[in-house]
Amino acid sequence: MTKFRRVYEAAILKTLGASSRLIAATLLLEYGVLGAIAGTIGAIGAIGLSWAIATYALELPWTAAPALTIGGIFATAGFVAAIGVLASVDVLRHKPLATLRAE
Repeated sequence: MTKFRRVYEAAILKTLGASSRLIAATLLLEYGVLGAIAGTIGAIGAIGLSWAIATYALELPWTAAPALTIGGIFATAGFVAAIGVLASVDVLRHKPLATLRAE
């Protein structure tokens, strides 16, 4: 979604009574879920490639590391959520009246 759409959506939510804290929590959840999806896809790809390389190219025994995989997924989700919210700080700071008048 474009930045203008995010600002407009936040203005509508503020007009309907949502606090900036609620909007920030919504953004945090949204970006956290996106990060978790990206981390899961990346983890699945990394597991598959590491298994194939260890088994066929290097002829080494391969063992899974579930704690490392889950930690990587959570780290990716947290990183994406933090960067997403930081990038959206100005969305939270716009006043709804000015945004809705510009529409």
